[in-house]
Formats: sequence, C-alpha cells, structure tokens
Amino acid sequence: MPEIMASIGRNINDNAPKARQYPTPDALFESLLTPAGTLKDGPYFQLASYKAGAHRNKDHVELMYGYVGDLDKGDLSAEQISEALEGTRAIVYSSYSSVSGDRRWRFVIPFAAAVPVPVFQAAHEAHFLKLFPDIDPRSKEPAQAWYWRREHQEVREYTKKGDPNRPPGPFMPHDDAFELDGELFDAWRFAELAIKAEEAPQRPATGTFGIGFEEGQVEDVMSALAHIDGTDREQWFRVMCALHSTGDDAAWDILDDWSQQFATYDPQENANQWDSLSNSKDRKYSLGTLFWDAKQAGWRAPKMRHTFEGEAEAEKGRPPFFITFKELVTSEDVPPEWTISGMFERGTLASVFGATGSFKSFLTIDMAVHVAAGRDWHGRPVRQGGVVYLCGEGHRGMSRRMKAARRHHGMPEDLPLVVSSRAKNLMRVEEQKYVHAEIDAAMEVLGQRIEMIVIDTRRRFMAGDGNKDEDVDVFRDACDALRLRYDCLVLVVHHTGHGDLTRSKGASGWGQDLDDEYRMAVTEGLTASLSDTKGKERPGGSEFTVTFEPIPLDAVDWDGDEVSSLAVQSFSDGVPVPKQYTPRVQQVMACYRELLEAQQKVAGRENVMVSSRDLVELVRERHYKRNEKAKAAVDETVRVGALVTEGMHVWIDNSGLPF
Repeated sequence: MPEIMASIGRNINDNAPKARQYPTPDALFESLLTPAGTLKDGPYFQLASYKAGAHRNKDHVELMYGYVGDLDKGDLSAEQISEALEGTRAIVYSSYSSVSGDRRWRFVIPFAAAVPVPVFQAAHEAHFLKLFPDIDPRSKEPAQAWYWRREHQEVREYTKKGDPNRPPGPFMPHDDAFELDGELFDAWRFAELAIKAEEAPQRPATGTFGIGFEEGQVEDVMSALAHIDGTDREQWFRVMCALHSTGDDAAWDILDDWSQQFATYDPQENANQWDSLSNSKDRKYSLGTLFWDAKQAGWRAPKMRHTFEGEAEAEKGRPPFFITFKELVTSEDVPPEWTISGMFERGTLASVFGATGSFKSFLTIDMAVHVAAGRDWHGRPVRQGGVVYLCGEGHRGMSRRMKAARRHHGMPEDLPLVVSSRAKNLMRVEEQKYVHAEIDAAMEVLGQRIEMIVIDTRRRFMAGDGNKDEDVDVFRDACDALRLRYDCLVLVVHHTGHGDLTRSKGASGWGQDLDDEYRMAVTEGLTASLSDTKGKERPGGSEFTVTFEPIPLDAVDWDGDEVSSLAVQSFSDGVPVPKQYTPRVQQVMACYRELLEAQQKVAGRENVMVSSRDLVELVRERHYKRNEKAKAAVDETVRVGALVTEGMHVWIDNSGLPF
C-alpha cells in the first residue's frame, strides 16, 4: 500500500501548511473520519508534498498524492456521486451551501502512486472533468484548500461579517459523510489519455504510449472492430492511428486483416500511411478512440468473455465430455461429497440471501471457520479444507467478526483461511485472472486445497446490472470458473429484492442456476430463520432457527464502551414465532428500515447508521402531525427493545452494535 502525504493548514490564510505522512490510505481515512469529524490541524488540507520552505502555491508543489474535488452546483445526489465513483476508493461528504435546500459535495481520492503536477492536472482533464462537467475548476489547481467539517462554523461567522458576495445561510450541515470501497485511483493511466507522448513525464515501472496491448486487450479490439465501417476513409484513418499508438508488433496485422473486408482496401496505400505515422508527433488517437467509435456503432464492451479461466486445467483427470447411457446405469453409485453435510455439496454453486441486517455474513463466516478447522458445524459433519473469503464490504468489521467466531468456538489462530482486502469485478477477465492468481498463491501458503470460496456480496464483485440475465450470466460464469478450477463449493452472499423479500434481488436466472439457495430473515432480536428455498439434489423446503450471541472483544471504542461482535450460538430445526409489536412500533420500524436501506444504497455498503433525528422526522411525516407524538413513538420502540439508541443514532436490536 502506498504512503500518503497530506499538507495541512490551520486556517484559510495559513500559507505554510504542515506536512503529515500517513502509512496507507486507510490511515488517512481513519484520520478524516474521526469521531469529532474534523482534522485536528484543520480546517484545510491538500494531498500534496511541498518543497522545503515553500508556501501553499501550485508552483511549489513537489508531488500529488491524491485528488480532491468540489461539486458546488448542488444538483447531484449522493447516489449519483456513488454511482459515478463506483469501484474507486474515496470519501464523500456534504458541504455547506448558502442556498437553502442545496447540498454541495466534496470528495477525496488517494492515488495508487504519487504523481507530478502535470500528470495530476491531465488526470483531472481526462477523468474528473468528464465525470463531473460542473466540478469546481479550481480542483485542477494542486494548491487549492480542501475544507473539512470544522470549516462550516468559520464560514458562517465569515458570512455574518457581511460579505456581499455570499448571501447569509441557512447552511447545510456536514452530516452526510461516507466511504466508498474500491481500487486506488491510477492517475498515470488517465493522464496518458490526455498528454501527448513527447510531453508526458516518464511513468515509473510501466510505460506510456507504445507499451503494447495489455492482457486480453486484443480480443476486445477485434470485437470492437467488427462494429466499425472501414469504407469511410476518415474512420479507417482513426482506427489506424489508434492501433499504431500501441506500438505493438501485432497492430499492423490486425489493421490489415480488418481492412481486407472492405472494397476500399489498398494494401500499398495502407502500408504507406502506416509507415508515415512513425515520424508523426500527433498522438491524439489511442485505443480509447477505437473503443469510443465502436460504442457509437452499437458495440458493447465485454465485461468478461464467456470462457472459464482454469476450465482446461480443471478438465484434466475428469471424465470424458459425453458418457453413454450404459455407463450411467451400470456405474457404481457414488455418495455425495458434502462440504457441509446435508446443506452444501462440494463443487457446487450456492447462495445465502437476505435483507440488510439479517446476519447472513455472520452465518457464512461461522460456516467458513468450521470448514477451515474441520469441525462439525452445529452437529453437521464438514469436509475440511482451505477457505477463501472474498470480502467486498465491511472490511474493518471483518477482523472483529473473525475474532468473535474464534473466541466463541475455541478455534486455533492458524486456520487455513484467507480474506480479501478489497473487491474485484469478476465480470472482467483480467480481474478474474488476478483473483485466480491470488488464490493459487494462497494455496501455496496454506499448504492445502481449497474447499470453500465465499463471495460476500454479489453486488460488490459484479459490476454489471443485476436485473439483466445477460450480465448475471457473465457473473455466474465467473463463479463457475472458480468452482471448476478449484473443485470447491462457491457460496455467494446476496440481498433480497426491494419489492419481494422472499426472493433474491435481480434477474430470476440467478436463482435458477444455483444448486442450493437459502433465505435468511430476522425473526426478533438476535434470532433469525434460515429457509431452504432450493436444493437440486435434496428435498429442500426445510426451516431452521439460528441464534446469535454478542462476544466481547479485548478493546474499547472512543467512548470507552466495550467492543463486541456476533457469533452463531445455535442452529436448529424449526422457526420461532416472532414477537408481536404494537402498530405504533411497527410503523416506526418500517420507517427505520426505509431510512436504513436508503443510506445503504447511497453509501454502497451495509454498515451505516440511522440518525435518531431523521427517524423522528420521517415518522412524523408518515404518521403524525406533531413532532412530540413522533418522538414518543420512537421512544416506545426503544423501550420495548426493537431499537437501540445511543447518542444521535439508532439501530435495530440484532447485534448490540451499530453494525
């Protein structure tokens, strides 16, 4: 992980910012998201290092370690920003506004590697300016101050002094701040799309223009060319320049093969034009140009080709593709090989789905540690083996959850289990190969075969549209690639649909392709039901009760309260009868879940909290005219134990924790 440098000033007039070094982006984000919500040295900072003795001036900047942006028009929602930045590591928070009802936003994005100022500015032009056309143009200047929460009060006081250019409040408070998981931003890559080759600073380790095709890129080029009409000479020239920019030896052959299908094909003229580019300084066309032209002609960029990486390897030692009827009926019966007896068979694709807060991740973690340890899972024998947990969200809570499971069940500390530190888009072949390589390396370290792979959650590892069968099919193929390569159980954690809580979210084809599927739902408190909704090789339809227990850990939070997490206490047949709440409490709980789902959708993760003030306001809006009655309804809900409150937040009483 890269080191991050931030230069921090005490106030807007402080032109000699203090340098602070953070070992990782995580350390930087922890500092930003402190309980007090401020940087202690605030109120501004820039992700940059300045020359010794220099002032906060763009000409004095040495290197840029990240990007900060201001979205000041007030017409973007948090959901739109989250979607635009999806897949990129970032913090987003609301800023003040001098217009009543406006919500302005700011965000910080650390870079994968520090870059010089020209690269920083080129990345702004190539990416952020296109992503947000209305972004504050000063965001391109590396010396711009980026304000954190404490600036809110200072601006209010500044306004009171009568600045004629800034009308008085009301100001929007800085109460919306959320973190987006994803990859660190590669500023070099986007800069290369905007800077001419002769002007671009040399990139360390990897090249710029002329580095050749990346892995898998030739297939994408061939697919895109099938949609482009080369009879238009201007269009043909754009394609030629784009292919020439790669500097790859295969580029000319690709161009020549593609050109031969058109009546305008002239091999000698084409060769002459190709050779003429060798002395040209014009680099305005790149492969991005080719892909753009193809998209305008109806091409759809393949997120992943429907080939199973590792299938050929998996086929070694397997039966022939076809088996005769005689062989089928005369062969010796082979009993199923269960990863978890009676629930999940080895080499299958399965899923556990449920609404947010239904403990599904706690359940799959409990299963994972038992498989890794080779211990019976609540009375059910397991097949011991290595476990890979592909974690796409809640990384900071994963350590607590694993510690709770280990402490509760008395597990050893050296279980053959690994957890990913970030999500990968399994719909892209290059990212799928990356995951395969990492799992292969993990097998070397663990010293044993993989028995179980958990993908938590499907949304975080699938960048496509979950409502479209064609995108779901690509993700299913990626899961099958894992299943075939490692001959193991692949268990996918997924969510329920918005309109129907009895089925998984998205296209129906997903559930149809599964070997096993279970639905999880909270019945009350720390108790949930697990419904067997599908089993291809077993009866299905069973109902189970799962109870959870808070497990104290050896830590306290910033308030001095004991930190704890959950572990599975019991797993048994049958479903308990849920506690019956009064209609008023049920109204409050419905409002709570509405707010929770809205905030989770905006933040792109499950571990969010609901403001008690927002809950009271929504209850009043939905059911009461007076604020006092709405507050009384919320107080009753807390009193009967359906919700827990502390400070300014409430959460459902299913873990004893905010999340």
